[in-house]
Amino acid sequence: MPILVEQFHPDAWAQLTRTFPCVSAQRRAPEVHPGEPLEFLLLDHLGWTSQVGRWGLRPAGPASALSALQAPVEILGAHRTFRDLLASGRCVIPLAAYWDAPTGTPDLPVRALVGPREPAPLYAAGVYQQEWTPRGLQFACAVVTRPAGPGLAGMFARMPALLREEDLTVWMTAAPRDARVLARDGQRRRGGPHRVERARHGCRHARFRRAVTVRGR
Repeated sequence: MPILVEQFHPDAWAQLTRTFPCVSAQRRAPEVHPGEPLEFLLLDHLGWTSQVGRWGLRPAGPASALSALQAPVEILGAHRTFRDLLASGRCVIPLAAYWDAPTGTPDLPVRALVGPREPAPLYAAGVYQQEWTPRGLQFACAVVTRPAGPGLAGMFARMPALLREEDLTVWMTAAPRDARVLARDGQRRRGGPHRVERARHGCRHARFRRAVTVRGR
């Protein structure tokens, strides 16, 4: 899941901002790459708020860059980087879509665009951390991932832990064990409304217009 897409279809943007008025109205970059700013949602006793932080946690101890970008649901409760964040550092990451490399084509310059079949925001479970730096308090986040679900398992190894809109508050407030189960199962219970498109060398948003549908749900 190397590239996240934040440029929403107008109908999806209207739905997102109607549900979460706190989302920034500023122009959003079409794509978010590792290490770049990513907007995510937080929930406290006053309601939902939005925050912007670096996509990529600082792992405790030796870890690959991939582990800092993704928080695999299988180790959320055990990995020392994620265990405390699962307890008190959960967030929701709104997405328009995401680019990923299909399995079985590691040597081909092909990326697939995965998004909703109808214009609507996707909501990925996430975890975030805060750290003090010379520039002040900074935020960082990672996307919770799980094995690819129905309709995607034959093309990808993993996918973001997508949640239904009605499950977002549960993800944010449930006990850690229950939250991990929700992230593991989540939208998979409905199969997921996925549309998959492919573009050679594809990572820039302009390729939305040239993508070729290879599979849909």
